[in-house]
Amino acid sequence: SAAEGVAKSLAATCGSNSDPAAGSTGYCEPAGVRIHSSSVRTILMADGDSSEALSGFVGRLVATADKPKVQPGCVFAIRGTWEDTNNYLRNQQIQLVQSEYGDCKECLVHSGYQEVWKLLEPAAENLFDALNCTKQHPLYLIGHSMGGAVATMGMYALKTQGWNIQPSITFSSPHTGNQAFVQELQRLVGGSTDAVAVVRVTLGKDLVPITPRKGDYAFTWPEVYFNSKTDAKAMKLCWHTGCGIAAQSDHCGMGACNDHLANPIAPNDNLAIFEDYVGACVGGLGADSNQNLPKVAQWDASQQMAWMANAIQPKVAECDGDWQPAADCVKEVLYNAMWVQGCISDDGGTSAWCSLDKYYISRWNICTPCDGKKKMQKPMSAYTKTGTWNYR
Repeated sequence: SAAEGVAKSLAATCGSNSDPAAGSTGYCEPAGVRIHSSSVRTILMADGDSSEALSGFVGRLVATADKPKVQPGCVFAIRGTWEDTNNYLRNQQIQLVQSEYGDCKECLVHSGYQEVWKLLEPAAENLFDALNCTKQHPLYLIGHSMGGAVATMGMYALKTQGWNIQPSITFSSPHTGNQAFVQELQRLVGGSTDAVAVVRVTLGKDLVPITPRKGDYAFTWPEVYFNSKTDAKAMKLCWHTGCGIAAQSDHCGMGACNDHLANPIAPNDNLAIFEDYVGACVGGLGADSNQNLPKVAQWDASQQMAWMANAIQPKVAECDGDWQPAADCVKEVLYNAMWVQGCISDDGGTSAWCSLDKYYISRWNICTPCDGKKKMQKPMSAYTKTGTWNYR
């Protein structure tokens, strides 16, 4: 499936895909970490009448060096706006409302992005449990476009609940909240209102990072601004609106240019398009920096997104009795010498899980209650005792 393929590609690209013969560990190697190859789990869920509206991936970062630059821990990557879903409606819910997290009364946030986070949060916390990511472990939230704004909202929400949130990165992200929200996020994550909580990466004249343009919204700082689509050295580190994306004129929307998806630090300078998109998004082969991208990579960002959504169509699994299997699970698994279809529950029905492999090898994901009423519990120890993770 597309969900399973993307999960495998994430592990490959930030794992062992670069040059195995030379001992390289992929694009995360300079940071001294990699994604554990069997740790990636998928979230693919509905928002209203859009069945595949929300998607994200949770994985474990393990060290590849004696002194990694990034603390090993857990990472939650959130997908941006997807074609033919109500993501666009969420983007337009720009009213600033009081945060439902923490005790900062002056902290106002984007209404739509807070609602998206509220939908994703229970599923994410279930996967944190599944991968033994506790509140003590370092946790990073990242995302592109709408996913970046929702990740910023999630950092704030989880930090107010005691999670060990680390400074993180977003790409081409719109605004999330007002100045009080930004300062409180920086205080919670970094220890002071001037500390770094989120590093924003932007490019060219992309319009999205300066939206919404109405309301008392504020930027997070710093911003890594690229003025070239292919030269990673053509960058500026910005700390104010007189520098970077806000200082540009004639910003272009997704239907007018491809600045929202182009990026010189991405494989092949593009955040969305691959030469072998079936191999990357379905086959799990990862992203190779030596690919020759199809002509669609030169189209504007809206056309690229529409092309990608048509080429790769992730599907939410149908309910199996009381439970809905995760998108990356197999339909049938050999477990305890028996073939079992769908979700498995051995604790009286308070929780259920499904296998990522046809022959069960302790790789599993959480099933979701179909009626929305059952309370999810932490998976039974029988399914976690073989999942001990080594941070090295």
